[in-house]
Amino acid sequence: MKKTLIALVAATAISFTSCGNKTNGSDQGNDSIFMLDGPGSEYNPTEHDLKMNTLAVQKKAVKKKVEEIYEAVNKAYSNTGEYGTDTDLDEMFCSDDWREKVKAVRIKDMPIDGMGFFDADYWVMGQDYDMGNISVSNIKITDIELDEEPWRATVDCTLHNFSPIPISIEFVHEENTWKVDDLIDLKAGLDWKRAMIAYLNE
Repeated sequence: MKKTLIALVAATAISFTSCGNKTNGSDQGNDSIFMLDGPGSEYNPTEHDLKMNTLAVQKKAVKKKVEEIYEAVNKAYSNTGEYGTDTDLDEMFCSDDWREKVKAVRIKDMPIDGMGFFDADYWVMGQDYDMGNISVSNIKITDIELDEEPWRATVDCTLHNFSPIPISIEFVHEENTWKVDDLIDLKAGLDWKRAMIAYLNE
């Protein structure tokens, strides 16, 4: 009798174990289910959770883009000559609208003997630059704000060109990546894109 009872208990335990294994196995590879507080506790992410996750991913992408841009700026404004200057950087990192505005300003300035509108460089926020020292290690990001539909982002950071210069970079999501749509020198109060538009309308 005792042997029969022990056998029944063992069979029941094996049955529960195998059922538990089947449940866990069926959940493997299902990224939409998050386990909380151990097996059997499932959490399906809400629309808010998915949105917050998307925002976090996009913030990381914007931060990475800022770092990529100023690594390229540093190489462009150094004696390595790895990149060209503003025109090449615009082609690599700027929105269609920004590049169209820059092109229109340069066409307007063609008859001018001298600097014309671009009497300073918007990538380094000055007429001169600290060669080889405008690197990503000298860029301090203080804030990233995101807007949806369409995706836009504003990054407040500090550029170091001889001295700290607080700037704002406006991005637009274009061609499946983040593109610079405006550069603002907060120290001088100069919004480059709005200034270009005003100049073209004169």
